[in-house]
Amino acid sequence: MGVHGVIRTAELELLASSTRVDAARLRRLLHPEFLEIGRSGQRWTREDIIAALGAEDQRPTPETDEWEFSQLAPHLFLVTYRIRSGIPLDSGTPRSRHSSVWDTSTGQPRLRFHQGTPVLRGN
Repeated sequence: MGVHGVIRTAELELLASSTRVDAARLRRLLHPEFLEIGRSGQRWTREDIIAALGAEDQRPTPETDEWEFSQLAPHLFLVTYRIRSGIPLDSGTPRSRHSSVWDTSTGQPRLRFHQGTPVLRGN
């Protein structure tokens, strides 16, 4: 599996409830200087996210598509994708687009930045 596959696997792992409630695993996946801008516009630090996800209810892992990867520097990758929530696209269910910056300088991908943005129906 190439670097894009490893990063995609890590990104998908972060969408799974079993990972989201595992603080030790989150600390391995999230860079110490991690920052997120959520779909609501709220700013989250690494510790904010670990605490919030630890209290999250179990949920189905959302379905994703439209994955794209761009190498920004030797060990830095921009990843974009769409979350479809496992619902047919014409159902009117809200979707969101996501962008992540992954640091692979230690050999283990670590999420440095993430942002989610709601999309209008049909996009």
